This record gives sequence, structure tokens and C-alpha cells, in this order.
Amino acid sequence: MSAKDERARDILRGFKLNWMNLRDAETGKILWQGTEDLSVPGVEHEGTLQPLECTNYAHCQNRPWHQGAK
Repeated sequence: MSAKDERARDILRGFKLNWMNLRDAETGKILWQGTEDLSVPGVEHEGTLQPLECTNYAHCQNRPWHQGAK
């Protein structure tokens, strides 16, 4: 395994998602928010969401910063 592959593996091992949300981009109203760690590889995550009535949306993620993932 190359040094580049090892570095990529180390970064993925330390990757975590603290929370994520989906908002109506025009009003800022939160349409969905979750705190489950969605970064777990090999796990399919599902969520329920009402049909989107907005034409523009934005998502926001919060991840911890890890020293090894520069």
C-alpha cells in the first residue's frame, strides 16, 4: 500500500459527522435534521422527509476537525 493510500485510509478512519440538516434556502426553515453519524462506511442510512415544496434547498454539515486530516 502506498503512502498516499495509507493517508487516505487514516483520514477516513478519523472522519465523523456530528450533525447534518437540510433547509429551505429561501426561508431558512429546517426541513430535516439528524445527529446520527452518517459517515459510517458500508451502512445505508434512511430518513423520512415530506415532499419538498421549496425549489431551493441547502444542506449543512458539522464535522470535527482532526489533526491527522490536514
